[in-house]
Amino acid sequence: MLMDQQNNLPGNNLNANQYDFIMNPDKPKKNLFSGKQKTLLLVAGALLISVLIIVLAMSLFGGGGDDIKASYADLQKQQAEIIRLSDLGSSKMRDYNTSKFVIITKLTIESDQKTYAAYFKNKKISLSKKETTPTVEEKAASAKRDSLLKSAESTGNYDETLTELVKAQLENYQKTLANIYKQSQSTKTKELAKNSNNNVNLLLGKSN
Repeated sequence: MLMDQQNNLPGNNLNANQYDFIMNPDKPKKNLFSGKQKTLLLVAGALLISVLIIVLAMSLFGGGGDDIKASYADLQKQQAEIIRLSDLGSSKMRDYNTSKFVIITKLTIESDQKTYAAYFKNKKISLSKKETTPTVEEKAASAKRDSLLKSAESTGNYDETLTELVKAQLENYQKTLANIYKQSQSTKTKELAKNSNNNVNLLLGKSN
């Protein structure tokens, strides 16, 4: 009976956990980063995303920069070789049609030279002397063409040989133009390459 009375005393039935807020008050939660640090983190994150976007864009659209520069160098070397061959045969041609073909070819390629030189200057595209100097293999191929022309001169088929050599160079020139068209993302560059290719088609008697 006494124990029942003790159990019924006020406060005996109170839950001890009710006083935990006094004995163990909640400590305020600390933020891992201050406001300034959060701002810096957001800025850094934004910069990282921007860099990733730029890298992705370059891989998708700007890739092949080295390749297209190499194609530009090839273009200049081929232009110079076609003009050189034309000049070489200017005083030795006998056939009217051959003379007309070679002269028009020279004028066309010289026009290309000026057009691309101005375009490269405007776009700040520079090629070193080393890049535009013919390689050992290219010099050997050029010497072989000279040798074929010299032999043709003595056998009386100079005009035919010169025409074949110039046409072969024009076809190589078209391959380089095709590479530039494919590699470039510039509408203007594509337009230049396409126009040059169309002009060569006219020289070779091909349909555009």
